[in-house]
Amino acid sequence: MKAFVSNKTETSSGGRILNPKPYFALFKTYVQLTRPLGLILIGFATIIGQIVALKRLPEPSMFVFPLLASALATASSFVINDYLDADIDSINKPKRPIPSGVISRKSAFRFGIALFLAGFLVSLATNFIAVCVLMVTYWLSIFYSVFAKKQVFSET
Repeated sequence: MKAFVSNKTETSSGGRILNPKPYFALFKTYVQLTRPLGLILIGFATIIGQIVALKRLPEPSMFVFPLLASALATASSFVINDYLDADIDSINKPKRPIPSGVISRKSAFRFGIALFLAGFLVSLATNFIAVCVLMVTYWLSIFYSVFAKKQVFSET
């Protein structure tokens, strides 16, 4: 924690002032783990799905919770995928947050679980079918990351 404290700047009371730059850099790294472009695409797909299902534009109050739940669950699956692929990424993508050591595997795993729990809790504000769809698609993505991806790529 000492690395995040500015040693040069002190307050009149003798306390130290925190340097926000390292915190912002760490925040950006966690955001990078969630793959923001992928989240934008999921958000777009969520809204398009609602438009198709409703045959009209959804009310803002109707799309906020599904949009947020799907974004959080998708971000979680991206983070868990990076956690699972840390060894492979250390060779193929060594500058990614986990292989580069900027974020530990343990921290990434905890972050992924927290994102999933947040997405699940938000999904409870929707309806039973939406919660079921979220759960099935999330666990399919985890199944793919753990089992199917290795099978698909080992056969090619």
